[in-house]
Amino acid sequence: LEDAGRQQKDLAEAAAGLSAAWRETQPEVLEEAIERARAAGVSAEMVRLAEKRLSALRKAAHRRGDDSGSALGGEAAASADAAGCGSGTSAAAPPATEEEIAERQRLCAEAEKALKIATVRGNADALRAAIEQAEHAGVRREVVAPARRKLARLAKASGAAGT
Repeated sequence: LEDAGRQQKDLAEAAAGLSAAWRETQPEVLEEAIERARAAGVSAEMVRLAEKRLSALRKAAHRRGDDSGSALGGEAAASADAAGCGSGTSAAAPPATEEEIAERQRLCAEAEKALKIATVRGNADALRAAIEQAEHAGVRREVVAPARRKLARLAKASGAAGT
């Protein structure tokens, strides 16, 4: 029972770490979080989605010839706006290329799919991470809302079970 609790805690920490790393613009940070998430047993869909994000970060860094790993700053927001997928805005961002728009749309669609899978499975930690990633990827609020309601129900049920 103690091991199960520890595994659940490790899973929650790895999922939260993956969500936090998702917002980073440095590929190395996301790569480390992916490895921790994989080792802790975070869902394959979430790991796959993070790997796609990692690939996009690396491609953007390569296009800029930037070896420091910094990528997708304001341009990700511009891509999201142009794709109609996100809520980010940046007046100083250069226009997104068609390839960046297509990549952003693909990531948005995959985040939406991972969110729906996490909602059906009902694991609160995985659902919380999927919601964060979906919001970051620019999934529409009306798509995220049912997952938020499910997460609230799960939290309420676990609170009632703990009393």
